[in-house]
Amino acid sequence: MKKFFLLIVCALMGISSYAQQEPNRLIVRDNMGQAHPFHVNRIDSIAFATVEGTVAADITVEDVTIKDEAKGTKDMVKLAITRTPACTAFQIMCVKKANADRITTDEYAEYTFKYSDSKTMYYQDFTAAEMTGFDFAFTPNTDYTIVTLGYDQYGTACEMRKADFHTPNIALVGTPVVKGEVTDLTTSTIEVKFTKTADVKGFAACCFKEGEAQQQLEMFGAWMGFTSIGDMVKAWGFQGVSDTTFVWTDMTPGTKYEVYTVCWDINGTMADVEIIPVTTKQRGGEGVAEVSITIGGSKYYEELDAFTQRVIFTPNENVSVYHACIVTDSLCQADPTFVETYLKDPKMEGSYEWDLYDVDDYEWELNPNAKFVAAAVAKNVNGEWGPVVTKAFTTPEVADEIVPASDASLYAPAKASTKMDLKRGIAPRIKKNAPAIQTPGCSPYIHVKRAKKGLELIAR
Repeated sequence: MKKFFLLIVCALMGISSYAQQEPNRLIVRDNMGQAHPFHVNRIDSIAFATVEGTVAADITVEDVTIKDEAKGTKDMVKLAITRTPACTAFQIMCVKKANADRITTDEYAEYTFKYSDSKTMYYQDFTAAEMTGFDFAFTPNTDYTIVTLGYDQYGTACEMRKADFHTPNIALVGTPVVKGEVTDLTTSTIEVKFTKTADVKGFAACCFKEGEAQQQLEMFGAWMGFTSIGDMVKAWGFQGVSDTTFVWTDMTPGTKYEVYTVCWDINGTMADVEIIPVTTKQRGGEGVAEVSITIGGSKYYEELDAFTQRVIFTPNENVSVYHACIVTDSLCQADPTFVETYLKDPKMEGSYEWDLYDVDDYEWELNPNAKFVAAAVAKNVNGEWGPVVTKAFTTPEVADEIVPASDASLYAPAKASTKMDLKRGIAPRIKKNAPAIQTPGCSPYIHVKRAKKGLELIAR
């Protein structure tokens, strides 16, 4: 009987059962990659059924209160929940919106409920239910989400539903306000003067490219514990307690930014976030944009068995932005049009590791005694491409300078896939073993800084 049962299962699943050893486990794997094993001897039968319609529990949030001892209120969400005709039961949970935004599919919702503390099944509709007893305290002025997962009559997890809500703010003590005023702008810096009222206990400010603050919150909020953009600004931004002027550096020319400012009162209650839109000045002129290339010295780092070649790209006064690369001479010989096509690829524009503005003095990890071509092309302020400039060079067999292992800890190139990538003919920019830094007051995932020796430091 067991063998006949297995033949039926294999036929239904389109699996061959001709194996030397008869299987005794049935493994069902869902879309989340989770395995659901069954011992064949314990399976009585397998049946297929059809459920018509959507299986979900729709949510309507009617009111929200937050714990306030002065008002005698508690954390509570008043809501109505209506099951669809095919929905027998549902589970429900309340989470921070940043966490809920990661629950993008019904399968992931099932997975989330499975490993959460929200195990209770509800078999009835609610018209004015008061949801309390949360395992966390509501944060004032913050976004949260109610999530439900519907189940059919067979106990199958089906569709999820979400309803966002915003908690009210607790009354601020006094009138805490911080006013930000842009006092200076250049192609790469933003200077803002902050003036606060006497009721401000402290404040923070952070600079993002236009539209990126919400993206950063959605990306990092859940695992970094941010409940709002205000939390993120307070964690990432510079903090002040008195009137001050702050300068953001290493900004991108001709780019729209947003300076987010948040302050809090004597009790630590945050006021609403204020946003200052600002655009850095455009650089370059209307003439021909061109980049000169200088080949510098070479080094060998004993500790990492790494050979580097210094290459300097210098833009003229008309350059608004430029791209640069180093490729093998053999690639240029095989495809003379490759360099121009590669440098002007629109998919590469906008990348902080690709768009260059100032002098680029960099040590590239290359192979010794090999032929390469350094190339660059630039745009002027009108977006017009200048000529593609190339400079062929051959790395020496013996480096100009040998860096002993004892001196290589700070500025040595990081071991990477450079030599493997060189098989493609393109030398990649690689991160260096230099100390990580974070630009104060900036999202730590935006900007690139360079050390005095021309090596790349990624702000993280």
